[in-house]
Amino acid sequence: MVTDRPDQTESAYVVPQGRFQLESGFVYYKNGSDFYAYDYNTSLLRYGLTKGVELRLGVGYIGYRIDDYWDEFNDDGFAPIVLGAKVLLAEEQNGLPRIALLGSFALPNTGAEEFQLDNLGVDIRTTMEYTLTAKVSLGANLGVMWSGNSINEDPSVVYSAVIGYAVNDKMGLFGELFGSLHSDSDDFHSLDMGLTYKVTDTFQLDASTGFGLSDFAPDYFVSFGFSVLF
Repeated sequence: MVTDRPDQTESAYVVPQGRFQLESGFVYYKNGSDFYAYDYNTSLLRYGLTKGVELRLGVGYIGYRIDDYWDEFNDDGFAPIVLGAKVLLAEEQNGLPRIALLGSFALPNTGAEEFQLDNLGVDIRTTMEYTLTAKVSLGANLGVMWSGNSINEDPSVVYSAVIGYAVNDKMGLFGELFGSLHSDSDDFHSLDMGLTYKVTDTFQLDASTGFGLSDFAPDYFVSFGFSVLF
């Protein structure tokens, strides 16, 4: 079982044909002295449609709180529904990485009113993975994204690079750099690290934490989750 969580780099692997994989977790973000955000539950359901194609459905329940000098503001609700697909383009061979193409689409007018998008959100990226040794691997994503907040929005460039280390057959560690580049706002850059633990071949636990390298990124975040292959 290969998962797309807890790191921000989507893997170049697809779910086996005819199998479902559920990946779910909680994230807490802190930014500045007065802003707190929560992904109470972010769940991704992946289905292996064919040997090299998977379909994806993402749902989540999110919230935030702002404490200023005079008052407190908070809200929570369902995030927009995300539909997508991942297509395997090339296996790792002859010194070349495994490559896949991933497309995700956040649907407008779905989710709680506070978090609804007026336009279609689009995230298209190439994912790559390369095995250095029996225990060390590299992964990377590069793509473009439209948040869906504005019809005249310029695309943002999204990137990530991760190094993974297999401690043993059950535990893995990773460190990662990720972010996005924007033409109309500050850029976003962060570092994170974490671990995965396979309880069984079809059930995995994970934990991670990270911090921002730029003003636009959260000061820090922590995440916990699990993945199940059916």
